[in-house]
Amino acid sequence: MLQQLASLEDHTQNNLHEYILEFYIQSETKALLEYFQCSELEDELDYTIRNYSYGCMGMIIEWLLSKKTYTPKQFAHYQYKFMPVILKSAFIKISETK
Repeated sequence: MLQQLASLEDHTQNNLHEYILEFYIQSETKALLEYFQCSELEDELDYTIRNYSYGCMGMIIEWLLSKKTYTPKQFAHYQYKFMPVILKSAFIKISETK
């Protein structure tokens, strides 16, 4: 298991860290594009997404490597609690329309 988790710290081609980070950024970008009904995000929104995503990715790695001892419920709660308001609003609106 620890060897598999080490792939999170491997910064070579096609590493798990980059894959998860790209997933975060793409899903959040898609949510905001849908929320604002536009085809491109302003720089401030792009920065907001990337800032939150990079922070989440860092916390995921620390949590998986047992550097933080949050329960899964605590971890999910903190991820939601500290999500930027505009991003939270976009996800809520999208979930209500489905």
